[in-house]
Amino acid sequence: MNNPFNLASFRLIFIYTLLLGLSVGLVLMFLYFTTARDIELEADQKIIEKVEDLNNIYLRYREQGLLNYIRSETSRATLDIYRLYDSQNNYLAGNIKSEPSDVKVNEDGWIEFAYKVNENGVVK
Repeated sequence: MNNPFNLASFRLIFIYTLLLGLSVGLVLMFLYFTTARDIELEADQKIIEKVEDLNNIYLRYREQGLLNYIRSETSRATLDIYRLYDSQNNYLAGNIKSEPSDVKVNEDGWIEFAYKVNENGVVK
């Protein structure tokens, strides 16, 4: 029986199939990484905007305004995470009352930790 690799048409089909698979794989990898980057940049931008909003509330209404804002935000179901302390490190308001045990700072300077949210949006 003849070896199929001896046929020029089979070799062309085989090479074409390999090149097609490689190019599809490269396109899918490009789409994955660009989408992941865009989602991460969008999340970072939303966090930055929220921090700027909180800073503006603090500058305008001082501690009491910030305290009232955080209490109102955490009184309803939300996926936002708040934790407010006074200058003596006493807990004032938020939906995380205790220090997370697995806090890490990534290479971009963002603080990362694990948390769970129940059906009411309260962080545990």
